[in-house]
Amino acid sequence: QHLLVDLYVDVCLGLRADLQRVEGLGWRLKRRVTERCHGAFVKYLEAPAVNAELGPEEQQEELAHHKIAMIGNMLFTGHLLRKKMLVSSVALRCADRLLKVSSPDTLETLCAFFDTVGGDLD
Repeated sequence: QHLLVDLYVDVCLGLRADLQRVEGLGWRLKRRVTERCHGAFVKYLEAPAVNAELGPEEQQEELAHHKIAMIGNMLFTGHLLRKKMLVSSVALRCADRLLKVSSPDTLETLCAFFDTVGGDLD
């Protein structure tokens, strides 16, 4: 849900602050969020296998859903980077991998990612 990215990031930041204050475990949440973002990044980097039994419209719908999910994950990652919940080297590694695949979908994702995080990279 692209419209809820800021809310999701705020929830992560609030949870991290609460865990740090109560139990000193904010770093664990940060690590877990990093792992989940990476897992989703790797998953969506691969083009999906399209079910050949589906009609052309349904196949296009599956591909569109995959692209939307990939872009959404990168928007979330970008917002986490802007809030310093992820280290900036993540941005460079993601950009490098997206460029290596260099499909129309990964290039569109890269543009959305840089649109989100570009001005905040150091």
